[in-house]
Amino acid sequence: MGERVEELVEKEFGIVPTRTEGVRDGRWAVIDYADVIVHIFNDETRLFYHLERLWADGGNLEKYNDKTGTFEKA
Repeated sequence: MGERVEELVEKEFGIVPTRTEGVRDGRWAVIDYADVIVHIFNDETRLFYHLERLWADGGNLEKYNDKTGTFEKA
């Protein structure tokens, strides 16, 4: 999924990440675009770190649903 994000952002906006980590691992990927940082978790890692607690209501987070191909509120 991380590779796809990189591909689409470069194609649509002509931007390449300044740094990436874990994209090929499959547990937690970080794609750093300087002004925007993309985090991609598998379900187990997402539950472990529970980053939603960093925001009061978590209302600004979306989760990608592989089955439907859509984003959902986290």
